[in-house]
Amino acid sequence: MRTYEQDLKELNISAEEFDNIISHIYDKTADEMAVLAKAIKSGAAVLPTVKRAFERVLAIRQAERQEAYNIYYNDLNTMCYSCKKCGISCNGTICKTWTGCAMKN
Repeated sequence: MRTYEQDLKELNISAEEFDNIISHIYDKTADEMAVLAKAIKSGAAVLPTVKRAFERVLAIRQAERQEAYNIYYNDLNTMCYSCKKCGISCNGTICKTWTGCAMKN
């Protein structure tokens, strides 16, 4: 993981602005963090500063936001986390495509 100072330099953002973004994400509930993790992982258009702040919050609150951490850093596609049959225990071998999991109801 990059240092805080490296993030500021790479993102060309002030510490105050970056801290505000981190604070906003830090205050999100576990469910909101999981939704954000799915959105980012699915390729949603997210500003680099928001993505980097999200990663920092995941590092800080990993124990409290384990589901979001697992979604964001796991190799499974995000469809697997909504699957009613296999969920996060799926190792990806039963999915036909991103949108056509054989186990999805």
